[in-house]
Amino acid sequence: MRYDNIKTVVTPLNPIEDVVSWIRGLNSLGYTSDLLKNIHGISDPKEIKKCGQLISTYAENAIGFLDQAYSGSPKVSFLPLYYAILNISKIYVVLSGKRMDLPKNPWHGAKYDPLKKTSRDLLTEEITLKKQGILPLFYESLTNLPWKLQNRKIKLYDIYPYIHDISYEYEHAYKRPFALQGIRLTIKKESSGGYNLVAELKQSDHPNAGKQQYLRILKGFHSNPQQPNVFISDKVFATTEKEAHDLLLKNVKRYLLYGTMTDSLGQIEGSWTILSNKRLLFPEEIPIWIAFFHLSNVVRYNPEFLARIKDSKSWSMVLALRKHAILKFLLLFWSYLHQSQIVVRPG
Repeated sequence: MRYDNIKTVVTPLNPIEDVVSWIRGLNSLGYTSDLLKNIHGISDPKEIKKCGQLISTYAENAIGFLDQAYSGSPKVSFLPLYYAILNISKIYVVLSGKRMDLPKNPWHGAKYDPLKKTSRDLLTEEITLKKQGILPLFYESLTNLPWKLQNRKIKLYDIYPYIHDISYEYEHAYKRPFALQGIRLTIKKESSGGYNLVAELKQSDHPNAGKQQYLRILKGFHSNPQQPNVFISDKVFATTEKEAHDLLLKNVKRYLLYGTMTDSLGQIEGSWTILSNKRLLFPEEIPIWIAFFHLSNVVRYNPEFLARIKDSKSWSMVLALRKHAILKFLLLFWSYLHQSQIVVRPG
């Protein structure tokens, strides 16, 4: 998985309400101080206090925007939903140790031009990535890589195929497979000594499935001639499997693992990973962030196009986005906060 530890929560209630109640708890400075110190390695008491106060402020803002979004018209809810995401993004930045960069980056980090020629379809819309802002800081917090994507234009057809929680609606509307492939990563001890990381790919209908150049998670792996769906890492030598685990996963981009795959009995049997050769990497939070940034701008500056979306084949997909993708973003945040995979199931 993306994290070593997995925590499953069973709830009979609306899971969005449950996760929001967890986030409300971030108003407690004692609670956030423990998380900052014990999980995120921030030890200076003054820094912990400053970070805790910011986290409390951003969490309260995010919850206020969520309450506003779900108490009003679905059609315009994307504006407050984006601002909820924006505030939570800032908490990621604080947790990653980049608090001091926030005042230097008061911009969004992306731009939408409402004056361009009206698009034929939602997915032909585009945004421009900027040099500075919250999006670059958020990306760097997730990947630990420098942002080198300024002035790059991105069309929405490179975003929606990676939003897993609306994959049914996407496939139904556009008759294309979503751009994710199932993967199972395991550590194998060789009889000759040493350990390998073995990646087993699951069946996928996507035309780029199984092609290593589109599977960024497999950088440094080698194909298995006997099993075309299996890739193997270089061997490492270690005295214990825990030591081998740390060595093998040190350079694996685990942020490119999406959620969990389950069998018919609900047992976890792997994750999803993206199929993309784009320079922009796609931790699961990033396509959700960009989709809501775009829609918030359409609500504000291009209501005529919003009306066209409402009358198009993509409207059911967009409506699903406002709850399914928000729930996923909140769970991704809570998992990042605790550095554990949080899975919510009905019960």
